[in-house]
Amino acid sequence: MPVRWNFAFGSNLSAARRTRRGLTPQEVVPAVLEGWELSFDLLGFPPSEPGFATLRRSPGACVHGLLVALDEDDVDTLLRSEFADAGETRSVGYHVVPVTPTTYDGRAIEAFTLVAPERVLHPGTVASRRYMKLLRTGAQESGLNPEWVAFLTAHPAWQTGPLARGIGQLWMLLWAPLLLPTVALAKVARRHGPGCWVLWAQAAALVWLLRGAPRGMRGELVLEDGQDWAALAAAWPRFRTRADAIGD
Repeated sequence: MPVRWNFAFGSNLSAARRTRRGLTPQEVVPAVLEGWELSFDLLGFPPSEPGFATLRRSPGACVHGLLVALDEDDVDTLLRSEFADAGETRSVGYHVVPVTPTTYDGRAIEAFTLVAPERVLHPGTVASRRYMKLLRTGAQESGLNPEWVAFLTAHPAWQTGPLARGIGQLWMLLWAPLLLPTVALAKVARRHGPGCWVLWAQAAALVWLLRGAPRGMRGELVLEDGQDWAALAAAWPRFRTRADAIGD
């Protein structure tokens, strides 16, 4: 059966995650993709999961990940799990984008990766602590570049507060049964206009409800042990305000 290579950079770095999704790769190879950078600007399901990983073009940058060899059945499984539509330009989920990563032993391999469309991005978003741990663990288990593992470890994450966690769990309990039908309707609606707005309407309402709650109840940005906000601000200027506030 023909094999297609997928460049994985998010939760699919984790072998356990790939197994839970029903993926059975024929080969897994560490690689680096030049000209792109990792972000967590894909709007997720706040308040429990604020953002998920995506890629954006950035000359001079690079992203480390895994080249995963999949047969056509596994490709279909992957695209369904990510709400991605191959060959479509107005997908509700990720877009399928051709790329050519380079393996750590120097081979250039034609592959595809998944990139979120601009309309569902929310610049400045961070991922949850749970999600970041999944990426860090997957990167370590996969033997990715130690500097990349350090980059993921140094990146702040969102630690959900008790109020936000409870509301988020209740929301997912009520919303999950409607998710797939809503996605199906949004796919139809996108032919006549933006079809993804309905997916995030409840998330926006919950964020509004949580605005008046104390910070500790909503949640807060956290760093892993041994990390420093001032050092982080030097590498990621958008966190400088946080570092300055802690230093006061």
